[in-house]
Parts: sequence; structure tokens; C-alpha cells
Amino acid sequence: MPYANYVLAGLNIGLGYADVLTKTIPAEKFAHFPGKDVVCPAFYMAHLAIYPHRALAMLGRTDLVIPNPAGWDDRFKAGVIAEPGDYPSKDAIMAHFDAGYRAVAKALETAPDSVFAEENPAEGRFKEMFRSEEHTSELQSRVDISYA
Repeated sequence: MPYANYVLAGLNIGLGYADVLTKTIPAEKFAHFPGKDVVCPAFYMAHLAIYPHRALAMLGRTDLVIPNPAGWDDRFKAGVIAEPGDYPSKDAIMAHFDAGYRAVAKALETAPDSVFAEENPAEGRFKEMFRSEEHTSELQSRVDISYA
């Protein structure tokens, strides 16, 4: 089985979990800050929604990138302090989130194993956490099971 199938399975679980967590939150409460030091779901989901283009670039599928809405990169990037205020609608946030990660899923469906053996282009701790060839080989050896 191609290595991408394992990544795709994890992505699909994560997308299902995101759906379960967000679908019961009323739209009018999506940007509500429920307590001190508790960030609203709108910020979290918009933050996650701006990153699929990175995964698509790593998979060599920039043709599938869905551009982020104007202003979202600066407003929802890592390190930004979430504050109460006007947020895009729940529908707009979740539509962009879903579209971006569905594009990643589509890219994974045809991703060759070789793409996972390349040097990890990420920076910082992600580069260390997700090492390239040696790490992929180690992971692959753990999931290759023979039923002889």
C-alpha cells in the first residue's frame, strides 16, 4: 500500500473529528469567546484553514491550491493573538477549511512514495519531527505487515 494512504487515513480521521466538534456549535456562537484565555472556535478553524497550501506544495500539487481569502493569512497565522471582534461567518470558515483539506486529500490519492522520502522542506521543529528518508523508511517498516 502506498505510504500516502496512511497519511490520507489520518487526514480523514482528523476531518471527521473537526466536523464532529464544529457542527453542533451554533453559527452565532462560533466567534464567541467562552471564557478568559479561551479562544473562539472561529479563530482556531480559520487558523487551520490557511495551511493546506503548504501540504500541497510539499506534495508537488500547487495546482490544487485554493487561495486564502483576503486578509486571512495575517489575521490567523501562527503567533497572532486571537481577540474578540468581527470574524468571517462559520459557513465561510468551514467551507474554506473543508475545501483546502479536501484538496490535500485529492493530492494524497495519487502521491508517490518518493515524495515522502524527499528532504522535508518545513522549518523549525516540524523539520526535526518529520525527518525525511530515514524517518519514512522507519515508519514504512512499522506498517508493512506480512500475512503469509
